Amino acid sequence: MMTNVAELEEQALAHMRNSRWADAVPLLKELLDSNPNFEHGSPWYDLACCHDELGNVGEARACYLRALSFDNNSPNFWGGWASFLYRHGDPREALNAFSKYRELVGEDSELGKKVLPAIDALEKKLGHSS
Repeated sequence: MMTNVAELEEQALAHMRNSRWADAVPLLKELLDSNPNFEHGSPWYDLACCHDELGNVGEARACYLRALSFDNNSPNFWGGWASFLYRHGDPREALNAFSKYRELVGEDSELGKKVLPAIDALEKKLGHSS
């Protein structure tokens, strides 16, 4: 019998909470195979995080972009994408993603201020003056 999508999500998230990324991947894939639009792209984001943690950069990139295609105004999706790009992507692309994240959470918010060191580092890398 097929497990319902809510149960698959619950099981996958439990694995993720325990840093069992490889165990979460097949559950998320099964969930997405049966319902690719579930929860406005959240499982795509979760799958991106798993692939990112496992070092599967190409798969992670594709899944982050898929999540953002569902909700282009999600601070969580943009924060994860920006962090991923900071480590694996083009500095300009990362800077743009962090800027979008700050716009969504509020530039003067605590979360908006927490990413300032990353933004400063990227600007220096790109030769911009602060």
